[in-house]
Amino acid sequence: MISNKIKDTIGLFRESKEWDSVTLRGSSNFIKKTIEALDLLKRNVPEAEVLIQDNVSDISEGSSTRAVVKVAGGGWCIISNHDYQGNLISYAATLAHEGYHCWQYKRYKNTFPKNDGPKGEHCGEKAEKEALDYMVMVLEKLGAPPDEISWYKNEAMKTRWWEGKCHKPRLNQGDSHRSREHTQQ
Repeated sequence: MISNKIKDTIGLFRESKEWDSVTLRGSSNFIKKTIEALDLLKRNVPEAEVLIQDNVSDISEGSSTRAVVKVAGGGWCIISNHDYQGNLISYAATLAHEGYHCWQYKRYKNTFPKNDGPKGEHCGEKAEKEALDYMVMVLEKLGAPPDEISWYKNEAMKTRWWEGKCHKPRLNQGDSHRSREHTQQ
């Protein structure tokens, strides 16, 4: 059962569309941009698209970007408008990052089905480092600018966004890749 707080956050009562095995929920613009990002992954990084297909049941527009993993049927990725309205390559890599968290949780649940596991298995510093490394691989395969890749490799973990001080780091729209904005919660 999904709580009312999560329903309010992800806008369950907006449009929805099926994309292969994933349900997309949000505004028509969100759905359009998400399909473009998923298609980009399918064409250029098919293993990332397969990871999402196998581990994510829903991708929804919401107030902040995160993966919700303890839901029936698969992980649920919630994506902020700041992430989907920006650069398509960055958005596709963000979907891969959040899909990777869903895979991390599923990996642990397949090993220990009666236990949700320690947070470090699918969230926390170790899990974020693994998901960030996966995101960097996707950025590289999609041809992201070298300074963006370098920032995610060398600087992103320093923000410690998983501690709740800020959301996952993202590009400040309209600025160069060297300028980063961290959204305070």
